[in-house]
Amino acid sequence: MTSYTRYLPLVVAPRAGLLALHPLFVTGMTRPIVGGDGGISIAVVNDHAQGALFVIDPWVSILEGDTIDVFLDAQIVYHHVVTATEVDQRLFFYVEAGRFVPGWIEQCYYLLLRKGETAPDDPSVALRLRVKLDRPAGPDREPHKPGHSELKIAQLPEEVIRQGVDAEWAAKGVPMTLQPYPNIALRDTVQVKWGSVFLKPLVLTQAHVDGTQPIVITADQGEILAGGDSAALLIQYEVYDEVWNYSEKWSIPTTVNVDAGAWRLEQPIIKESVNGVIDLKGLNQQDVTVQIHVRTEDFELGDTITMTWIGTPQIGKPLIHTQSRDITNVPSILELKVPYEEVRAIAMGSADASYVLTKKNGGPPLSSKRTFADVIGDGYAHPAPTIREVVGEVLEPDVMYATVDISYLGMTDGDVIELMWDGSLSSGAPYLHTEQHTVSRNEAADKLITIYILDEHISVLANGRLTLWYRVSNDNAAYGVSESERLLVKVQAIAATLPAPQVPEAPDGVLDPSKVFDKVTVRIDYTGTVKDDILTYYWTAISSAISTSDWLPITTVSAGKPVNFRVDASYVTPSIGQYVKIRYTLKHASTQLLSYSATLNLQIGQRVGDLPPPEVVQAANGSLDPIVATNGVDVIVKYDNMDPALDTIALKWRGTPGPGTSVDLELPAHASGRVQFHLPATFIGPNIGKSVAVSYDVKRYNFWNTSELLTLDVLRFQNPETQLPRPEVPQAIAGVLDLMAFSGNPDVVVQKWPFIALGQRLWLRLEGKTIAGADHRIVLLDGVLVTAGQVSNGLKEILSRTELLKLAHASAATVLCKVAFDGANDESSAIAFPLLPLTVRTRYDYVTPVITQVSDSRGEVAEGGLTFDKQVTLKGTATRGEKVELYDGSTSLGSADVGTNGTWERLLTNLTVKNYHITAHALYDADPVSSLLRAFTVEAAITPTIDSVKDSKGADVPLNGATFDTSVTVTGKASPDQAVQLYDGSTPIAPVTPVDSNGDWSKTFTGLSVAAHTIKAKARYGTEPESTARTFTVLQTVTPTITGVSDSKGEVPLNGTTFDTSVTVSGNASPNQAVQLYDGSTPFPSVTQVNGNGDWSQLLPGLSVAPHTIKAKARYGTEPESTARTFTVLQTVTPTITGVSDSKGEVPLNGTTFDTSVTVSGNASPNQAVQLYDGSTPFPSVTQVNGNGDWSQ
Repeated sequence: MTSYTRYLPLVVAPRAGLLALHPLFVTGMTRPIVGGDGGISIAVVNDHAQGALFVIDPWVSILEGDTIDVFLDAQIVYHHVVTATEVDQRLFFYVEAGRFVPGWIEQCYYLLLRKGETAPDDPSVALRLRVKLDRPAGPDREPHKPGHSELKIAQLPEEVIRQGVDAEWAAKGVPMTLQPYPNIALRDTVQVKWGSVFLKPLVLTQAHVDGTQPIVITADQGEILAGGDSAALLIQYEVYDEVWNYSEKWSIPTTVNVDAGAWRLEQPIIKESVNGVIDLKGLNQQDVTVQIHVRTEDFELGDTITMTWIGTPQIGKPLIHTQSRDITNVPSILELKVPYEEVRAIAMGSADASYVLTKKNGGPPLSSKRTFADVIGDGYAHPAPTIREVVGEVLEPDVMYATVDISYLGMTDGDVIELMWDGSLSSGAPYLHTEQHTVSRNEAADKLITIYILDEHISVLANGRLTLWYRVSNDNAAYGVSESERLLVKVQAIAATLPAPQVPEAPDGVLDPSKVFDKVTVRIDYTGTVKDDILTYYWTAISSAISTSDWLPITTVSAGKPVNFRVDASYVTPSIGQYVKIRYTLKHASTQLLSYSATLNLQIGQRVGDLPPPEVVQAANGSLDPIVATNGVDVIVKYDNMDPALDTIALKWRGTPGPGTSVDLELPAHASGRVQFHLPATFIGPNIGKSVAVSYDVKRYNFWNTSELLTLDVLRFQNPETQLPRPEVPQAIAGVLDLMAFSGNPDVVVQKWPFIALGQRLWLRLEGKTIAGADHRIVLLDGVLVTAGQVSNGLKEILSRTELLKLAHASAATVLCKVAFDGANDESSAIAFPLLPLTVRTRYDYVTPVITQVSDSRGEVAEGGLTFDKQVTLKGTATRGEKVELYDGSTSLGSADVGTNGTWERLLTNLTVKNYHITAHALYDADPVSSLLRAFTVEAAITPTIDSVKDSKGADVPLNGATFDTSVTVTGKASPDQAVQLYDGSTPIAPVTPVDSNGDWSKTFTGLSVAAHTIKAKARYGTEPESTARTFTVLQTVTPTITGVSDSKGEVPLNGTTFDTSVTVSGNASPNQAVQLYDGSTPFPSVTQVNGNGDWSQLLPGLSVAPHTIKAKARYGTEPESTARTFTVLQTVTPTITGVSDSKGEVPLNGTTFDTSVTVSGNASPNQAVQLYDGSTPFPSVTQVNGNGDWSQ
């Protein structure tokens, strides 16, 4: 029965030390469950005949006689008293299926009553379990028909049913509507299969269940194209509920014509498919035939067909099988075989077949449409596992381990396999062990997984039974969890009823491997065989990897006769020097029962025999003094059956990994029975103070045998004072290191020592006391590796003078050296060399401190002087190498170190506004101890301000204002008697500006550019605060111009005349400023405003009849003047007619003339013009007046 549980059983780790009782574990329980802790499905209750399998992990302090009661809600469903064999073991038990009622089990827990107690422990953590024992859609009412009778076909759109799915339908997707089905429930999952493509599962909501929302699943374009074109593409769906109960079968199938442009060639035919159904029983274990119509329209000789068979099991991922074949006959029917195993693996699933045509001429490949078929018949998804150690159907309980092989079609890297070692004890009690394994890429390629089960899980089943199977899951939840067939095994000793087999090449039970060339023979002399019996032999070596078996059927010819099996030499030679068990079984055709033979224990090759431990010549009583092994050691190997013709001896000196271990020395055996090895001293040093495992291996017949072990104790140096070098300090005289007697750093020297080698670790340091009496270490080497130079010359390291000066004057110190000969980074296990005692002198005579200087950021602060800085630097002198402490009055300001030149320096920070009185106190025994007082004052720095900006006329230039002056004077405030640095933008203005004693400062800026200017003042004292910026703009001065003078008649030209006494003067100047107009030197009464475009205009009325000289003077900047504009106002002369003459002469006033042309003359304003009229009618042209005022026309 296949279990559809999505989540594999939890692997429970040991929980030693936990006092709480953890929850019960129900195998196969589904998680997660909305509103609960797990789900109980049909598979959980019915997979075992005894009911649901429960597990309780061992609790802390479990004892024989402890009692447990298991509760489902208030009802006890299991009572058990712990036996001696169950102490510290998991408890397995079944709860009858009838105990599980659909709905909710509100509390599933157990109570523990410990032996000797009257009250139970607190209950275990309770589980809330949902029990659901019905399948979606209920039972299939027509099991003889394809599909589930209650899962109706997926309803397609009417147009799709009539016309099929074309490219347009594929682009917008094809919706499918599903009818409600029996047992529909919230969170049921519907999985639709479009051809061989699984659509995205749909989880049902309450609206789906209530029928207020239709169940619609849409196949999108990508899924339709992936499903391919087909004249009858299969559409089915299945349903599983929240606890992973699956519908019994897929839905009633429907088909649809798909021609979406994916594939064009004619679909293949599945020969064994009858009305779209392949019956496994009807196949009779024969392959399935896929037929392809090779047509002249599409195929040519030399083309290649690649057929793809996609098998979709009821549960699990699709299995893909491909074959390629060259076209050799056109036209024809090409037949390709799909192995029966591929078809059997998809029982109750479906298959589809298609092919791709690759053109020999290099043209684009062509694809076929698909054909589909359902596969009916019983079967598990995967074949049963096998156990290599099983003989017939028996696994002996005393085997060291069981080698389980798992192989199945479609194995993919990332598959999770859970092996279920599901057994029954001899008492009938259940026993379950699980092993999980994730398939690797190489394993998936080999299609083989091997899992080893330890003997503890085998021996416990002695005289019981084992059901072995496995589950497979994958990250793709749509595939579910599939199961294998079961392997049924008896766990017991084999009861032999048949005689043992024989090996003719080993008449005395010993096989000489030198006489084995390519095979040996296993001969079965039993003559009671009959036709159709099956005879199987087993060659069982110490490892399953070199074990083998084979079988053959008994025929009419071989019945009642001895039978020979051949065993390849590859299974013989690996067992040289060992025993092999040879047996056989006979499966009787008449009863199908097995009989077992006695065992032939075959020895392969002459045994080496006992191999006593080796001897180390330089070691007495298993102990080696390293000082006697400075030239290495000699190891003697002796054993009774030493054979120079057969044996090679390899010495194994296993000490400190790496440099302390040698495993590659080999020597041939000697007729004397004695072989001596020599190991150099490099293998001794790393093992000083440790144990070495000394043994040897003997190779005979290419098989190695290991001797008994000699545990050799390599002692530490027995007299290190004489056997190891003492550190030296060459600068020390008679054990006194006087730091005042030399400059620089002293050295520490250690001469070469026995066994010095690369890979050893060093610790070298000086230990002493500080002035305060505290321990002080000067570390020179701290667990570093020995270098090649040190191997040649020993150690020479610098001893820091700075660190030595931290020691108390004339105090005792010790130089120590340690070496880890094995290279371990653990000082506690290193070997200590002899110590070097020293007396360290660290200082000169004491002097009274002196304060020589106080300085701030501006320089030195005089005695009693002033600073605005919040920090100052004090300098002075004192005893070199010592310390002084600084005080302000009685308040400590910290200490300063005195350098080797006798000077000290200290930065005082976070100073406040006040008077300071500083003294330096010696932190050593000076007399007097304190310096003379040094005083200074810290004052608060006033942030500079800019109070005004005035132009050259003394006018204020307002904030953000403008001026036409290129020279301005800036004034402001700051700390008295200091200085400020003025900036125009980021450019400093040199020199700095002093501040007078009243705190005032002033600075005149000249030559300012026509631009915006941002002036700020930055203090040259204290923390250099800055003023608020003062911004103004220097504008370009535009010299006024007069662009025109106009009267009532129009423009009056330069130096021209006008008879008007009012004219309008216009011109240009700086925008938004003003100009003053002058007539000669006389200003007109009011100034004239200039507009934003720089234009101005002014009416000048009441002008006298006279020449006029007009100019415009700027009322801004340096007040430039325009060029003068001159014109004359003339007196107006009334025109007169002085005469009229014709061709005869003057025509008098009111006279007559017979001419039709007359000349009229007169006077008017000179250089002007008059218009003559005849009545009210003007003559066509005006008449010009000459410079004398005369005119004629």
